[in-house]
Amino acid sequence: MKKSFVLLLILLILMQTITGFSFETLKGYTKETDTNQNDDFLKKVDWHGEYDVIVVGYGASGATTSIKAADEGAKVLLLEKAPKGEEGGNSRFALQAVLSIDNEDVDKGLEYFKNLRGKFNTPSDEMIKAYLESASGSYDWLKYIGAENIFVFPFKEYDYPGGDVMDIMLIDGEAWTSSLYRTLQAAVEERKDSIEVWYESPAVELIQDPESKIIHGVKVDNNGTILNIRAKNGVVLCTGGFENNQQMIQDYLQLPYGYAKAARYNIGDGIKMAMDVGANLWHMSNIAGPDLNVLNPETNTAFAYAIQGKKDSLSTGFATQNVIFVGADGTRFTDESVIPNHGHVNFHGTWTHISSGLCHI
Repeated sequence: MKKSFVLLLILLILMQTITGFSFETLKGYTKETDTNQNDDFLKKVDWHGEYDVIVVGYGASGATTSIKAADEGAKVLLLEKAPKGEEGGNSRFALQAVLSIDNEDVDKGLEYFKNLRGKFNTPSDEMIKAYLESASGSYDWLKYIGAENIFVFPFKEYDYPGGDVMDIMLIDGEAWTSSLYRTLQAAVEERKDSIEVWYESPAVELIQDPESKIIHGVKVDNNGTILNIRAKNGVVLCTGGFENNQQMIQDYLQLPYGYAKAARYNIGDGIKMAMDVGANLWHMSNIAGPDLNVLNPETNTAFAYAIQGKKDSLSTGFATQNVIFVGADGTRFTDESVIPNHGHVNFHGTWTHISSGLCHI
């Protein structure tokens, strides 16, 4: 879970960087700091609408960004590809846990995340520390947006130094019930005068001045019509990953195939839009998975951690009922009683991705 949270923050910060968005431009006012309506490029575009901030993707990241921008005085357009009722990406179906750490424990948390990073160069120490310092304020922020009962639990997913200071929070103590996402949705709805949500309206292209490289807005596919929508203070991409793009899975993860547990609309289109305007990519090979699973033929998604591990909130306990998993070579594939930590297994002291080789039950 920690790696997934870090990737989400990194992606958000990356997108904020390339699109020129900063909450600092919004505090108390919504004046244009980097662009001017007299700009020659702006005059050339046939604009169909204008907002202070445009947020692309209505998952937890998109909702959080929209709430923050609205509370700083911005008029926000929140774009969502999915139909109403199917929005949320992974955020709707995930555990609903939010990382929590006491501010005085940030240095210990930094040690833990540096161990998770291993010998990789990214994320940097500065990035991790900024993430943890923000996480130390998560409890108060959840209260601020309307969460009444927040339960805090210890959460040390990996046995590394510093992990003892890690906690997770669950709203109403509920897991797998969309409790966090429902809270965020309610907060967005409370700000409907400042946040306008367009469903079934995917962003298809960032509108960039080819000379200054400033992102001025997005092209939106709204009921088959392409609309040019201007963002006076920036665009934030919160479009998730590429869980349902098999070609990107092969290209970046070096897996022959992979199936998501949710996020049916996550096909990497936001990443491609970012690449088109010159964004650098990082951590494209990192993955919260894979794990052994059963595929739902109707939705082409997988059933959580249904078949591995002992029966608990993550598993049906199927693998403990006189079952073994056999690899393609006819030998036992893995320890069926163990749930991999977001796709990672302990291989002689190193946490590595579970093998992508074929397995038979």
